[in-house]
Amino acid sequence: MQQNNKSHNSSKEAGNVFLFILIGIVLFAALSFVMSRGFRSEGTSKISERKAELVATEILNYAQQAERAVDRVRRKGCSESDINFATSKWGTSASQYTHSPAVDDICNIFDPQAGGLKWNDVPGDWIGNTTGTCCRAAGIWHFISTARIIDVGTGNTELLITLLPLKQEICEAINKKLGYGTTIPTNAGNIDNHNDTNRFSGSQDYVQWDSINQQGRTSLCIQEAGGNNRYVFYSLLLAR
Repeated sequence: MQQNNKSHNSSKEAGNVFLFILIGIVLFAALSFVMSRGFRSEGTSKISERKAELVATEILNYAQQAERAVDRVRRKGCSESDINFATSKWGTSASQYTHSPAVDDICNIFDPQAGGLKWNDVPGDWIGNTTGTCCRAAGIWHFISTARIIDVGTGNTELLITLLPLKQEICEAINKKLGYGTTIPTNAGNIDNHNDTNRFSGSQDYVQWDSINQQGRTSLCIQEAGGNNRYVFYSLLLAR
């Protein structure tokens, strides 16, 4: 009889252990589900600090590559009005960079035998708010000569590379790498509208921005003071 009681108790204890294990599995699965949903939700709007630093480095490196490409064609004898960013990579926007009349191939920034700049696609997770009317070509490197940086050049608009609209974390990381801390200065009005009239095709000496009021800062990430307050990176390619 005593042996039967022991067997009964052992079976009961085994059943309890199995129940506890089952409850633990259910709770763990529920917790994992909640956390995964939270991570997915967070990932749609924010990126990690480490990721922002890596992206900032890549953006600044590409801007430097573009600057060297401009300098390369200038040393080959191309005037500033002959610098050509036209390439089939622009798709339907290619003609907006095309010079008329056409310039010598040696002035083509994306030609391996000329400027030697490689086309660089922009990953979607770099891009922030794209609502509104500003961003027909959001998330694409853009080359403009429609803005003047105060205390740079002789008062004409500069030749710039821009990228918008960036995520705030990336904008902060860019400025930190440039030695300006994580503060993001604001600039009056909409920045670069990325529209057909902005694309550099030889001569565009009018001010799209009310000047970049960050005196002497040739590379920076700023925020629009109007519109949708987008974060915009710019870097000087040629002072004018």
